[in-house]
Amino acid sequence: MVVALARLFSVIRPLHLILLLIPIGVAFRYCVELTEAARIIEIAISSPADLSVHQNGLAPPESNKWFLLTTALQIGAVGWLWLAFGWANAVIGAIVAYLSGSAAQVIFLPKRDSRHFVRRISRSMARRVADYERDGDAVRATAMRELSNKVIVRYAGVVGKADETAIPEEPFISKPDADMIFAFARAEWERYVRQVVAPEGWTMWLQPLETGTGLVRVNQSTGIWKSVQPLFTNDEGPPIRIFVGSYYPIYTLIEGLESERDESGFMRITREVVKQVEQAARLELGPAYSVWANTAAPAMPGSNLVAIELIVTPTRTGRAPR
Repeated sequence: MVVALARLFSVIRPLHLILLLIPIGVAFRYCVELTEAARIIEIAISSPADLSVHQNGLAPPESNKWFLLTTALQIGAVGWLWLAFGWANAVIGAIVAYLSGSAAQVIFLPKRDSRHFVRRISRSMARRVADYERDGDAVRATAMRELSNKVIVRYAGVVGKADETAIPEEPFISKPDADMIFAFARAEWERYVRQVVAPEGWTMWLQPLETGTGLVRVNQSTGIWKSVQPLFTNDEGPPIRIFVGSYYPIYTLIEGLESERDESGFMRITREVVKQVEQAARLELGPAYSVWANTAAPAMPGSNLVAIELIVTPTRTGRAPR
């Protein structure tokens, strides 16, 4: 072993170590960019008070090992050049390592705010959730899942393009619900809406408006939003119409709807999708109601959402009885 090492040292020249520093420098730069990408995501999803908590949670665990390994290899190669071949060769080696990493960053390495790093970090978080659940560590699994959900919501189109799932679509509004809402006077609706309980897995709140309180709910697992807003023109009579909104993360595929993708891979609400929604609602509600569907800008936070709004109006013939 000693003889073999002695022979290896005898044939290695400064050029060999300097060339070896090129791929090491590129790998080191990739690790740096991955760490900076995790920091950018941390800032995007966190308040200042949370940053210290999230900082160690987002970066893939293996990234620290690779960072330390590439750092040690660079120090070892430069140190070898210094001890065996003089300080001039050591300086050349250090410069080559730095320039190779910098050139790779400019030419071909993914940018720190790129889809590549967002997806890699998101996949790493999903694997850690699965690992914690497998090991029975419910506390860490829950904490990591919460962070992962924040990343999915903040980078919905980026994460979802690779990991999209189809979500079964329930009716926008059922006929029994429409009959009930159109049977309410303003005061009756206000009492009813304050007694509604959110379904399991949904978060719900009220949206007070001059024409009647709106009901908004969001599914924490799918990121889908729903809203119902009756339009009252006076306190005595029923609403003249109901606005029903559905808001989808741009990575979502809606089962049963032929949603399309734009050039970025994000879901796009097309005229065909709107027609499908409108036809399904008319079939569900029957002749007692007229239905009109259109795309809509989300009336709630979340720029990564696409929206469909349904307007339901009772017809003159076949009006649901009170």
